[in-house]
Amino acid sequence: MTGLTAEILLCTPAGMRIGPNAINCRIVALKSLGLLLSFLYRLLQNKHTLLVSSAGIRQVMKRDPTARYIYEQSKRDIERINREIKAVEEKMWEWIEDTEGLKENYRIISSIKGVALINTVTILISTQNFTRFANSRQFACYAGMSMP
Repeated sequence: MTGLTAEILLCTPAGMRIGPNAINCRIVALKSLGLLLSFLYRLLQNKHTLLVSSAGIRQVMKRDPTARYIYEQSKRDIERINREIKAVEEKMWEWIEDTEGLKENYRIISSIKGVALINTVTILISTQNFTRFANSRQFACYAGMSMP
């Protein structure tokens, strides 16, 4: 097993480390959160596509058995996607809960009204858990809330 593979295994949500390995674990956690967030966006797009197409099919399904079949299959797919979305969100929570530094920053960011899981994870990834910027002014400029 290579050093990188061993480090990644040490940084699974259930096996989070503190101390010198904590920084590497945060990097692994942020990368994992980024992958999960991309997958979540894809699931949401697929769900939206199915919802839009099934809404159109719903209007003709009473007259057409094939349309009814497609509509029923779309409903099943939407239910499956909803389960997958929930599983992805739970996996994101595992990484946040088990990674030193992410949990507290998540709590602070999500305390803002209207900011929930997806927005908070996006901020944590974009700012590399607030290590990307040297000061709050740089972050404000990045976020488009201040003049450079």
